[in-house]
Amino acid sequence: MEKTLNYAEQVLAEAPDGRDYEWKTAYTGHPTMPMRIRHVNNCGFEFELSPADFAAGKRCYIHLHCGWVSSNY
Repeated sequence: MEKTLNYAEQVLAEAPDGRDYEWKTAYTGHPTMPMRIRHVNNCGFEFELSPADFAAGKRCYIHLHCGWVSSNY
């Protein structure tokens, strides 16, 4: 039986770079409520971001310092 993804998991699954991020807090059912997310495959920075903001293309703002560049920007 296939697991149903909640909205937060779904936005990561659908994003081309979603595998580079992981949610650190549980989804509460509110797509605009900030959650802790971690940029696991690069700088490791953990920050607050809502699933709706991630779906809209917002990402890790620390990259101005770590130098990560993505075609998504």
